[in-house]
Amino acid sequence: MCGIAGFWSLNSSLNIEEGRALIRKMTDQIQHRGPDADGHWHDENTPLFLGHRRLSIQDLSEAGAQPMHSQNDRFIMIFNGEIYNKDQLQKSIATIAPETRYKGTSDTEVLLESFALLGLRRTLDIIKGMFAIALWDKKEKRLHLIRDHIGKKPLYVGYVGPYFAFASELKSLLPLDQSSLRMSEEAFRQYNYFGFIPSHLSIYEGVYKIKPGHILTLSINDVNTKNHLISISKQEVYWELNTADTGADTYDLRECLMRTVKQRMVSDVPLGAFLSGGIDSSLVSALMQEQSSKPIKTYSIGFQDTALDESKHAERIAQHLGTDHTTYHVNEIETQKIIPDLFKVYDEPFSDYSQIPTIALCQQAKKDTTVALSGDGGDEVFCGYKRYFMLQKLLSFSDKFPSCLKGISSNILRAPPQSLYNKIGLNGKRIHSIAGFIKERGFDEAVLRTLSVNTAIKQPCIMFDIPSHLNGYERMMYIDTHLYLPDDILVKVDRASMFTSLEVRSPLLDREVIEHAWRMPIESKIFEGQGRGKKPLYQLLCDYVPEDLINRPKQGFTPPISEWLKGDLKDWAQDLINTPTNLYEKQKIQKMWHDFLSGKVDNHTALWTVLMAQSWAINNTLEL
Repeated sequence: MCGIAGFWSLNSSLNIEEGRALIRKMTDQIQHRGPDADGHWHDENTPLFLGHRRLSIQDLSEAGAQPMHSQNDRFIMIFNGEIYNKDQLQKSIATIAPETRYKGTSDTEVLLESFALLGLRRTLDIIKGMFAIALWDKKEKRLHLIRDHIGKKPLYVGYVGPYFAFASELKSLLPLDQSSLRMSEEAFRQYNYFGFIPSHLSIYEGVYKIKPGHILTLSINDVNTKNHLISISKQEVYWELNTADTGADTYDLRECLMRTVKQRMVSDVPLGAFLSGGIDSSLVSALMQEQSSKPIKTYSIGFQDTALDESKHAERIAQHLGTDHTTYHVNEIETQKIIPDLFKVYDEPFSDYSQIPTIALCQQAKKDTTVALSGDGGDEVFCGYKRYFMLQKLLSFSDKFPSCLKGISSNILRAPPQSLYNKIGLNGKRIHSIAGFIKERGFDEAVLRTLSVNTAIKQPCIMFDIPSHLNGYERMMYIDTHLYLPDDILVKVDRASMFTSLEVRSPLLDREVIEHAWRMPIESKIFEGQGRGKKPLYQLLCDYVPEDLINRPKQGFTPPISEWLKGDLKDWAQDLINTPTNLYEKQKIQKMWHDFLSGKVDNHTALWTVLMAQSWAINNTLEL
C-alpha cells in the first residue's frame, strides 16, 4: 500500500527546482501511507510532476520502486494498492508478447506492462484489486486517473491555486496553495446529515473524489481550460454493478471466497486478520486458517462495557480455529490519546465514532503485521444490516396510517421530549425515530433517514440512479454499496489503517464476490421471518465453527461515546463547543450540549458530528 500525489502547473514561472520541491512537500504530507521509500518524477516537455510514497508489501527490492516506467517508455505510473490476480494478467500479456521479461516480482510492474501491451480498458476489465492510479501517456499527452471498482482506495482531484492536482489524501494538496482553498457549503451540509461527505464531493470547494469504478482522462487542453467541473464531467464509468442477472449457488460462493482469501494472503511481509467474532470476520479468518500451515495472527478490540464488548466471542472463535489471537481493550484514557489526532487522520470532517476503536485496532495489529484481512462488505453485499429489516417493519407500520394523518401522528409522537418517555419506561429516542419514519413520503428517503446522524437537517438528494426493478432489500443494499460503504466504512478503514502504515485487505469486497452475490436471489440471502440476513455466509461459517458460537445478536463496533462524553471527555468537548469557528451558531450547539448533559435528549451522534467538525475547523486555517 502506498500514497500518490501529483500536479500539473499552470504557473508559467514555475521552474523545475521549485516543482521538485513542491512535489516532495506533497508526498511528505502522506509519509504515513508509505514510510519505506519515496520517489518523484517530472515530464521534460510538460509541467507535470508525480510523487509516490511506498509501503513495501510485494517485491521489497528497488525493482518495485515508483514512479515506474513501462518497458516501451511510453507510460509512467504511480500506483496505490494491490492487484490480486497478477498471475492472470501475466498470462494475458504472454499471449501477445511472450518475450516480455520483468525486472522484479511486483504487481506494479505487471500492471504497468498490461496497460502498455493490452491497453487501458482491457486491463481494467481484467484486474481484481484495490487501487488508485495515475497513468501518464507520454505519447498522447494524456493523464489517466483511476479508482478501483468499490472505492477502497481514495483519490482526490481538482484545481488548487495555479495547479491542477491529485492525491491520495487532501493534506497533500495543502502545500500547493492552501490560501486558495474554501470550504464547500454543499459538502458541509451533507456532512451534517450523514456524518460523512459523499462522493463526488470533498470538504474543499472545487476539489472532488474520483468516484469508485471511474476513470478521469485529461489532455493538456482539458487542464488548461481551468474549468473546475471537468474533474466531474469527464469521469467515465469502467465498472458498474450488474443487478439484472440471478442464479448463483452457495457451492460456487465457497470456491469464490476460498480463492479471493488465498489471493489476499500473498505478501512478502507479516500478515494477520481482524476478528470481531461476527460472521464476516470469523469466516475470513476461518478460510485463512484453512489455507495456512501455521496459526494466523488475529486481532480484536474489547470495551469495558460488557454490553458493547464482543472480544470474548472473538476469543472463543479464535481458540476453536486455532489462531494466534490478541485482544486489545480500549478505555477512556486510550481514546484521549487518539481523539486529538482524528482531524489529522481524516483530513475532512468525519464522525463515525467507530473510527476510534478502528485506529486502536490498527495500531495494535501494526506491532506484529503489515497486512491485515478484514470482513468489511459482508453486510452491504449479503443483506446483513439490522436496519434493513427494521425499516421494512417500520414502513409496513407506517402504511397503516392514512396519508392525511401521517404528519399529525408523527408530530404527536415527537411532541414529548425523549426524557419524558424515558421516565415512564419507554425508549424516547426510538419513539422519536419511529415518528420520523411515519411521515417519510418515499422508500429511498426512508433509507437515507436510517443513515442520518441528524434528521433535523434537510435531507440531500441521492446522487446516483437506482435500478427500478430492485426490491426493498436490494434497493437498500444498492444505496449502501454506492454511498455508506465507500464514503463511510471504507474511508474509516483506509485512513485509520494507513495512518498506522498498515494495509487492510477485504476479500468480501472482491469484484468477483460482489458480482457473484448480486446474481444470488434475495431469498437465498435472508432467513425468512427471522429478521436477519447473510444466510450463505452463516451457512459456510457453520462448516468451521459450532453454531452456538455464532448464533447470537450482532453487537457492532461501537464505543460507548455517550458515556465518554459525560466522563473524561467532557472538558475536551466543552472546549470545542465554546470555541468559535463560524461553522455553527454558538447558541445552537451550546443548547445541543446542554440538552445532552441534562438527559433531555439522546443526541450524542449529532453532537459527535459537531465536535468532529469543530476539531477539524480549529486545526485548519482555510477561510470558512
